[in-house]
Amino acid sequence: MEQEDEAPRPTQLPRQARRINDSIFDRIYKHIHDSKTRIELSAEELAISDRWEKAWFLLCAPKTIKTAADELVKMFSISTSTAYEDVKHAMILFGDPRPKVKEYKRAIAEEIALRKIEQADKRDDHEMSERYFNRWLEITGLKDHAMDGGMAEMLKKFRPHTITITSDPTDLIKQARKIQADLVSDIEHEDVP
Repeated sequence: MEQEDEAPRPTQLPRQARRINDSIFDRIYKHIHDSKTRIELSAEELAISDRWEKAWFLLCAPKTIKTAADELVKMFSISTSTAYEDVKHAMILFGDPRPKVKEYKRAIAEEIALRKIEQADKRDDHEMSERYFNRWLEITGLKDHAMDGGMAEMLKKFRPHTITITSDPTDLIKQARKIQADLVSDIEHEDVP
């Protein structure tokens, strides 16, 4: 009996090839993230992929999901439910950028405050420098910890001291010259060949 070449059984195929029908999301996901398989998207799938990318970029700006969905409705003339689905798929495909946006904004505000402190210091505007420094403390969350007891309590207890020197100026000059001579005198050393 001649043995015919049989088609491979579904269990022998890779998992992705065993799927008979991929959803649009699956095809777009594979197109974007799977470098092993090259999937060509149809015109409709490319349009949907474009909407999802726009949805994600809208979320990168300081926008809520509702605001992003409303803008998608206006941009692409789609229904509100489709816009919300687009936002959901965008967050699944690319991740939720909103928590990172807050960190980036904080870093930008911190950088601006530090630059303003430097500019104020260059102009010798100490009052403005202190304002920007306090603003920087608020941005970084250090203001609450800056005065939490240690240094602030010590400064509250600090009292200025007055030192009175009762000595003859000539004696002070002699002592100063002796200290200066001790500081300036060479120490014993050996030359190293």
